[in-house]
Amino acid sequence: MNDLEPLALFGRIVLEESRDCCDLDGGWLREKAVECGLLEAFAVTEPCNPKDCRCAEWDGFPATCYRLTAAARVVKVTVNE
Repeated sequence: MNDLEPLALFGRIVLEESRDCCDLDGGWLREKAVECGLLEAFAVTEPCNPKDCRCAEWDGFPATCYRLTAAARVVKVTVNE
């Protein structure tokens, strides 16, 4: 498997699903990202490293934190908020 295959697989899954419906659920997207090896789930009791996750923004702990994997960081992308 080359470095871009997990991203390509995720993209293909999202495109296929989007052809059958108009809105994709965030939980579904996260589940597919985990299945493709782009996100990894960690049980946390307090905020962890905000560089790799977003749990620092949450109020309720314990929680499951989803962090980007090395496969997800292969391509550097700037996301405008």
